[in-house]
Amino acid sequence: MAETFDMAALVFELKRDEGQRLEPYLDTVGKITIGVGRNLSDAGISDSECRLLLENDVRSTLIWLDHYLPWWRALDAVRQRVMINMAFNLRGKLLTFDNALAAIQRADYAAAANAMLASKWRNQVGARAQRLANMMCTGKAGRESAVIAIGKLLTGGEKITARLIIGRIIVGAGLSVAASSVLMLFPDLPLMAMTGLGAAFGILGQSYLELIMWIDWITPRPRVLGVAMAAFSLGVWGAGSFYYGPRIQKEHAALVHHKAQLAQAQAQLTQAQYKLATRVEIQYRDRIKIIKEKGDTLIKEIPVYVTQADAAYFGVNVGFVRHYNAAFTRESARPAAQSDREPAHISLAEIAKTHAHNASACLQWREQALGLRAFYKQLQQAQ
Repeated sequence: MAETFDMAALVFELKRDEGQRLEPYLDTVGKITIGVGRNLSDAGISDSECRLLLENDVRSTLIWLDHYLPWWRALDAVRQRVMINMAFNLRGKLLTFDNALAAIQRADYAAAANAMLASKWRNQVGARAQRLANMMCTGKAGRESAVIAIGKLLTGGEKITARLIIGRIIVGAGLSVAASSVLMLFPDLPLMAMTGLGAAFGILGQSYLELIMWIDWITPRPRVLGVAMAAFSLGVWGAGSFYYGPRIQKEHAALVHHKAQLAQAQAQLTQAQYKLATRVEIQYRDRIKIIKEKGDTLIKEIPVYVTQADAAYFGVNVGFVRHYNAAFTRESARPAAQSDREPAHISLAEIAKTHAHNASACLQWREQALGLRAFYKQLQQAQ
């Protein structure tokens, strides 16, 4: 159905009435808003809007790459995507990857992948860094099946066998129970001590697994040793659960209660701030309205105080007008001249009207400034 209204006029009116803000802000009811009255708190954005934002950001990233790393265009399609992905995430920080960028330029993609994985960025983005490093190294973006990925995770990339997978699962589960049991018995261990304990368990587990693989899975000695370790770990875990279980539950309940109190306090603070903003806005909006109405009344009453006869008899010279205008432009009126003595041909009524309008505007701005100052002081007290 064709629209019968003027869309351009509507857009102008909405921008005028809602205002246009290019950064998120809180509206008068505490909703996160952006653009021309877009309520992000309730409406969010649509899939098409999200894709539009993403495409704009990608185009911005391409412009950035062309400016700072123009050689990236010579790479193959897969490695170009790696560069775009990293620039999208890092932007200017990408330029600090000196070793990786140098390796990419000389086509040493294995070295580039290693440099990517050796950076702090890897710890920040996790699996993303591994995926991009693999794409950079191989030039391919293949997808492994879940079975292959799990197998490589369990075996460290070795040939997958049922014995190896089962062995690692059992050893990992046993060591996890043992580590958690020790930490339950000693909950106040320092962070460095817990880290060292975890490393020791890891070394022990790997050594034990290699021993199993070297001798044989079904020989009696490793099997008995494994059963003994599992039994000991389960015993320690059971004792720790019995002794520390109630204490942990009590601390957890206290934590939940504390979080609930914090949430309630935050809600009360938000409500108080909203009420304060509404009260101050209404108070000073009404005062500004009164000032404007009084100014309009004074302008209408000018003919009463400055009659046509007054305007014809009393005049102003050019020098008065130049000095008056200079006061509002904050610039010098320049030296006086003989022409300043000549009449300005401006009636006293027009001068009175201009002066009344300017005085009304100044008083409105003053009330607005006082309102903002009062709002800020009361907002600090509310917090």
